[in-house]
Amino acid sequence: MNILVLAPHPFFQNRGTPIAVKLLLTALSEQGHRVDVLTFPEGQDISLRNIRILRVRKTFGIEGVRIGFSMKKVFYDGLMFFRVLTLLHRNRYDLVHAVEESAFMAMVGKALYKIPYVFDMDSSIPDQIIEKYPVLRLTHSLLRRLERVTIRESIYVVAVCDSLAAIARDCKEKSHVATLEDVPLFTEREERRSLGIAVAMGIPGAIVMYVGNLETYQGIDLLLDAFRIVHARDERHHLLIVGGAEKDIARYTAMADRLEIGGHVHFLGPKPVEDLPKYLAEADILVSPRTRGENTPMKIYSYMYSGKPVLATRMKTHTQVLNDGNAVLVDPVPEDFANALYDLLGDEGKREAIGRRAMLDAEEKYSFHVYKKKLATIYEMLSRETGTSDAPIAAGIR
Repeated sequence: MNILVLAPHPFFQNRGTPIAVKLLLTALSEQGHRVDVLTFPEGQDISLRNIRILRVRKTFGIEGVRIGFSMKKVFYDGLMFFRVLTLLHRNRYDLVHAVEESAFMAMVGKALYKIPYVFDMDSSIPDQIIEKYPVLRLTHSLLRRLERVTIRESIYVVAVCDSLAAIARDCKEKSHVATLEDVPLFTEREERRSLGIAVAMGIPGAIVMYVGNLETYQGIDLLLDAFRIVHARDERHHLLIVGGAEKDIARYTAMADRLEIGGHVHFLGPKPVEDLPKYLAEADILVSPRTRGENTPMKIYSYMYSGKPVLATRMKTHTQVLNDGNAVLVDPVPEDFANALYDLLGDEGKREAIGRRAMLDAEEKYSFHVYKKKLATIYEMLSRETGTSDAPIAAGIR
């Protein structure tokens, strides 16, 4: 098929949705599809067979588009919308694969050029906006209605987790909605400590590790409060936090100092994705203290595949994948999180059993092989419904 993928964010960057889009493009490339990708000015180019990266122009020096809703993102969404219309007018695509809010653009494109689109739901846009800007709560019902129209007008909805698929199934045929989970970001585990962090930092106890951005919804406040309680009981253990923007690291460093645990909390900053297995191998316990949202964090799949025990909050964002057999789940309360963490730190056998169960689940349910098989099934159905051919994309403005 000849596909236009809309990726309304900096691409490629080592963070959630861009990583998911790269995963999608890798699978589409391996399956022989020809793809144009329209995205923002920022990011690294990638090299995949039959994949071409197109970008809107950097304008007024605007850069540094962050995760989630922002005025910078809205600005580039606007530029992207007009570029989408140009591409659909000048080229012959069989299908548009629209990620997140770009589905609104694809819906307009469908009305003008009769090109069907897949709605790739990595999040619920209305919920995301209200979560970040509560003052816009009055617009939630309107945004939800727009989201429902976008779902109904799509030929298919691909949701990253069951909670988003449920939103889609409320207003679309169940046979045209699928859950396509993320996968671990590596395929080989580090069987031994290869970075020597414990020795280099002089850590006498265990390493508790968090990996990811430091946005408010991730629950870093909860994590630091809980670790303060654990530290008061046993000072041997250290908390390592991998990832985060500079200003977020500064804010949480100050918080750790106020809680008098600064010497035992280490902010390592962002690291290359290819080094992720080495860092996870250093951990004794991996944590995900998220306090808001419903979509499953991408890191959970890598956590599970690493074979290390996972401690997470008992919220839908986690329970769609994690359960009481492959993780330790607790309410998002500092005392409860601390008690569970302290219990795990003292029980190596429990840690090994939980980690082993999670690893097996990741291999069976969330491997790249499983992902590709699900995606191929979806696109085979789309090919039949759209009656597409294998003719190349017509020449035109790119």
